[in-house]
Amino acid sequence: MRSTVRHHVWTLCLIITLLLPLGARAYALGSYTVMQNENWVNLAEEIGADALGDRLILLDFWTFCCINCIQAMPMVNQIHHDFADKLTVIGVHSGKFGNEKTPEPIRRAIARYGIDHAVYNDASFDVWKHYEVKGWPTLILLAPDGEIIWRYFGEAPYDAVAKAVTSAIDKYDGQIKAQPLPVKETVKSAGKESAYYYPSKIIALDKGGFALSDSGHDAIVILNSLGQEVKRYSGFSSPQGLAYDGAQNFLYVADTGNHQLKRINLKNDKIKVLIGRAAKRGPIVKGRAAKGVKSHLASPWDITFFDGQLIIANAGTHQLLSYDIARDKLSVFAGNGSESIDDGGYPQNSLSQPSALAVMGEYLYFLDAETSALRRVDRDGNIETMIGTGLFDFGHRDGGKDTARMQHPLGLAADATHNRLFIADSYNHALRLYDVHTGLLQTISGKAGQFGRGQMDTGNIRYHEPNDVMVLPDGQLMIVDTNNHRIVKLDPRGGKVAPF
Repeated sequence: MRSTVRHHVWTLCLIITLLLPLGARAYALGSYTVMQNENWVNLAEEIGADALGDRLILLDFWTFCCINCIQAMPMVNQIHHDFADKLTVIGVHSGKFGNEKTPEPIRRAIARYGIDHAVYNDASFDVWKHYEVKGWPTLILLAPDGEIIWRYFGEAPYDAVAKAVTSAIDKYDGQIKAQPLPVKETVKSAGKESAYYYPSKIIALDKGGFALSDSGHDAIVILNSLGQEVKRYSGFSSPQGLAYDGAQNFLYVADTGNHQLKRINLKNDKIKVLIGRAAKRGPIVKGRAAKGVKSHLASPWDITFFDGQLIIANAGTHQLLSYDIARDKLSVFAGNGSESIDDGGYPQNSLSQPSALAVMGEYLYFLDAETSALRRVDRDGNIETMIGTGLFDFGHRDGGKDTARMQHPLGLAADATHNRLFIADSYNHALRLYDVHTGLLQTISGKAGQFGRGQMDTGNIRYHEPNDVMVLPDGQLMIVDTNNHRIVKLDPRGGKVAPF
């Protein structure tokens, strides 16, 4: 093994060198091809072919859709800062979905998650294959001579990474190049001063108001019926899902980055932690109901009320959890913890990063982002898949169950009057409609694969990773256009689009 990995830093330099001028030049070296200049996503200037030599390098293989990668980001960022004088951290973004292979969405992910180390776009998986990586996330530590000295698959604990880095620093003291790579700000500050920054989920309140998760600002915003900010609550970390109890005037919040469920008393503005200790933990086993305050969550992404319980889309463990608020009891509702797409009852059923919930009739509908699937579960926890077939089956195609495809959808709203569902098909930058009676999925707004802002009409509107959709009483739709840092209103009947 050792003989096959020696001098890999130099091979990596040749694979991802910045010496190439703009254009189509490429040089074949062995079985690898030098990649073009623009594949570095966030460097401020070109670097020479020897720029990565003589460095202690930590390669972080990630893709920005992956919940495990998202959960690992704070640790990787901390390692980067704690060992900045000796260690060079490089994020190798080997994107799973088509939307993750182009530079601009990666730049937005870099900004959203506060990444300030160098990131390389490994869209063709050349670096991934070279280091024989098997899954996301993977960490590989390279010695100054290019030899692999440590490898970890999965979410590595900080202490394990720090121990490996410290040991390597001690061993190679005096041989390590310490000059930092020229990382630029990219789009880190773009949009930061806007009213919302990477907003995610929205919900209706009493008297025509709304609550919005302003994820990039780590805040919950209360809006009036005209879209004007009334109040802002801080103390969250990348919050996502919201649920409202009008009788008590309580707003429940999935505090995703803190791995907690919180409750805001809108009468007195007090915030209470109900579940989670700001630390994630593995899957919950059915039959072991626990006190909520003593339990742990892992990236709760959405929440809603169903059959008298608060259901939590616990994306980090690929499960739906049921929380009895009155008894403060948390248990599994669906999902055995494995990442897959198995139907039926527990423990046979499996989920893949559930990210959106909506109740209609006797069913709780939900989106599994990693299988690009629309599914539903009944009150007994039995799951049926409506759209979606597997972890690597995605795209943009209208039609029925056997033909329709989505790409990492994150937003869901039920229109019970017409027995249909609206879907924010995030990585397709489109709004989709699913008819429960016919089982057909169709695109009603946005252009698949085309993101931006565009004109305010249904033919030219461009979204960028919309994260949520909500049906208003008059039939119009509220769309959270996340990467455009805005909310828009769409009339699906006439196609009129307007800012909110």
